[in-house]
Amino acid sequence: MRSSAGRASRANALLGYPDDARLLIVNADDFGMCEPVNDGVLRAITEGVARSASLMVPWPGAGQAMRMLAGHPEADVGRRSSGRASSC
Repeated sequence: MRSSAGRASRANALLGYPDDARLLIVNADDFGMCEPVNDGVLRAITEGVARSASLMVPWPGAGQAMRMLAGHPEADVGRRSSGRASSC
């Protein structure tokens, strides 16, 4: 079994950082909830605050979030399964 230090240095290498670098990877959650959240998530990604986002497909703002992504192919977004909400 590989130690946590060994896993960290492999992750660092895969991401292009030195073995001794300490990393914080931020994922923006709730993308697709509503327009204000979508705006904040996309801004966090484009300004480099967040590295990825989770798209909540059944939520009211999901369609808008997907349209917003069309202009940002660099965005790393995954789908998140969640219950449906009625409002933001």
